[in-house]
Amino acid sequence: MKANLFKYTTWIKKYKIAITAAVFIIILLVLYLYLNTKTSTTPISNATPLNLIATIPNEGVTRSVWEVEKIKFVFDDYIDDKTIKYSITPNIKSRTISTETPVKHFEILPISGWKEGVEYIITISKDLESLKGNKLKEDIVFKIKRISPKPGDPDFPLVDFVEPGR
Repeated sequence: MKANLFKYTTWIKKYKIAITAAVFIIILLVLYLYLNTKTSTTPISNATPLNLIATIPNEGVTRSVWEVEKIKFVFDDYIDDKTIKYSITPNIKSRTISTETPVKHFEILPISGWKEGVEYIITISKDLESLKGNKLKEDIVFKIKRISPKPGDPDFPLVDFVEPGR
């Protein structure tokens, strides 16, 4: 048994530098993996801000919109629908609609309807977050004014006249 122990001690002395280097490399690798995992799961706050890329209809448009037409906001990244906060002035009853998960957009549906000739200001809070944790740089302010469709407008409904008895 002493001979066996002597053999291992001699081997350790002979390869001491290699063993020390291997242990050092393993410690560095474990430390690198630990730090890399910690930073990659932490949101990079506003490194790449969330951006609004489209609204439907376009902002500021005075156009024929139906009383209960939805306003759609489209973003450049998937949004966390739990962070959607908005206000409408003048105040009307409304709700948001997201039809799929995850979503890059949401819609605001006016439950009490857009009133004729009224300019509405919709403010979306800068606290809106992407699933990556990135937020808007600032609140989004959107304006729209409702007018009713008139005959000849592309949005005006076409109704065929049907004679009684036919």
